[in-house]
Amino acid sequence: MWWTVASGAVPSVAGVLALALVAPLITPALGDDASLDPGDVPAQYVTHIQAAAASCRGVSAPVLAAQLEQESGWRTDAVSSAGAVGMAQFLPSTWATHGVDGDGDGVADPLNPIDAIWSAAGYDCTLRAQITRIPGDVVSLTLAAYNAGPYAVLRHGGIPPYAETQDYVRRILASLPRFTAVVGGSVDGLTPRAVRVRQLVVDTFGLTDIGGYATGAHTDGSDHYTGKAVDVMLTPRSPAKTALGWQVATYFQSNAQALGITYIIWDKRIWSLSDAARGWRPYQHPSGKSTPTLDHLDHVHVSVR
Repeated sequence: MWWTVASGAVPSVAGVLALALVAPLITPALGDDASLDPGDVPAQYVTHIQAAAASCRGVSAPVLAAQLEQESGWRTDAVSSAGAVGMAQFLPSTWATHGVDGDGDGVADPLNPIDAIWSAAGYDCTLRAQITRIPGDVVSLTLAAYNAGPYAVLRHGGIPPYAETQDYVRRILASLPRFTAVVGGSVDGLTPRAVRVRQLVVDTFGLTDIGGYATGAHTDGSDHYTGKAVDVMLTPRSPAKTALGWQVATYFQSNAQALGITYIIWDKRIWSLSDAARGWRPYQHPSGKSTPTLDHLDHVHVSVR
């Protein structure tokens, strides 16, 4: 399905390029009521993470899931050089105060993943209350307190200047979009994430010739058939349109984590979030054929989770 999105007059190419250069990066929503996307969470822990997070106002399920992944990579036998153990990486002294029996077997065990999940949520809740008077993003401050201790956050009046703690907070916030569900119904066959990408194309670049959901004319397994892809059309082809296409492509590359983007194809190049270290690499259409459209010389393809 193709359509033209209604909006104001399309700015000149020069104006679009200038706008793209100053467009802000997208940041994930950190609301307390954010819903968990279970895709990257081991299935046996999903309901426990949701319930543990709901037990304390201020600890969202996506934040708790991202934190547990950062702490241990979901390993129940993880042990740090400092002696922290289990999925939630509790030190013995901290566990003695904040460890709870999450699965009701009568024993609070830091190596028991269910106990670790409920204890981490409860400890986050306690930390949030302790640092609430410190100005700044409360989620970031709570995470910093979990890593460095609440007194370090209070002493420094914010995230402590420790490389480990700052990296810890940064990594968890960067991974949040993977654990945060995008809610809302389908629009024109597109999923909510794809709708958001399409609207950003309109709002940020003033482009309105955008393709999305389709029932045919694409390769088998195409994300267009499930509403998870948009095509930003840039025709007729010209050097200016090619430059504009790279502005669009690199903008969404920079915001891939926050928008749930899996890969982008443009100008016979492909970039994927799962293989981001390789950067942009040569692209060939699965059919083996070569045309301006199959080579993505006339449109930027953006796929989402």
